[in-house]
Amino acid sequence: MTPAPVSFQALLARALTAPGLLREIREDPDAFADREGLPRDEVRRLADMRPQGLDATSWIAGEKTREQIRALYPATITVAGTLPGAGELLAYGPPGGRLDRPGEAAAVGRRLEELAARTEVPGEGRRSVFLDLIRFETLWYEARAALPAGRETATAPRGPALRPGTLLASFGCEVVAAHRATLAAGRLADTAERPTTYLLAAGAGERVATVRLTPSAHAVLAACDGSTPVARLAEATGHRADRIDALLAGLWHKGLVLLPRDPSRPPPPAHGHR
Repeated sequence: MTPAPVSFQALLARALTAPGLLREIREDPDAFADREGLPRDEVRRLADMRPQGLDATSWIAGEKTREQIRALYPATITVAGTLPGAGELLAYGPPGGRLDRPGEAAAVGRRLEELAARTEVPGEGRRSVFLDLIRFETLWYEARAALPAGRETATAPRGPALRPGTLLASFGCEVVAAHRATLAAGRLADTAERPTTYLLAAGAGERVATVRLTPSAHAVLAACDGSTPVARLAEATGHRADRIDALLAGLWHKGLVLLPRDPSRPPPPAHGHR
């Protein structure tokens, strides 16, 4: 089978942003071409280029990607910069170096969390705070990635539901305050363990709002699947239906949930015989 045509510039761009790829290409260009389904002549052309210039260009491209990551994950990189064993995390750059879309940025956050889980963080409970900060920043991009494309409008659900781009999240500390304090101090903030839950809602542009939830509000919203009516939510959570209605109405007016009908209007009259 003949490999699909590939642009030399596209192959060069990939090699410059993927760590270790240049070395692999130089060691055996034909094996790399066959494995990747690329034309041998284009891969050989890249392997024959002078290494000094390519290595410098590769370093510059990698540093540009890491600078993007520092801007996307400010608290994560701030903390990692204070940890002696976080070299792998600080050096990480995604294969291909693409960070233009929220989904790509979220994938980077998930990888940073994996690397942080293997990093020593001195102090009891501080690793969990660090991981919470990474997940909090990752959720910014997961929420934005979940927004509908273009001008799509969500259809009214049969039961209450979170609107697209809104996520429920639980943490082991007051993560919003910890995030703010970490950036202000330039190191991991001293934060007590305290389970918290939030709604994270992507808005216009790059804005992501956070709403702190009570445990009861979290329980109700976790059960909102778009098909379960309020009466059933009340049965499932043990909360009064009128209080659930009030909670959902408040969140609806903030644009955080979808409801079968506008809560500011009276319900339609019941049909039936007297």
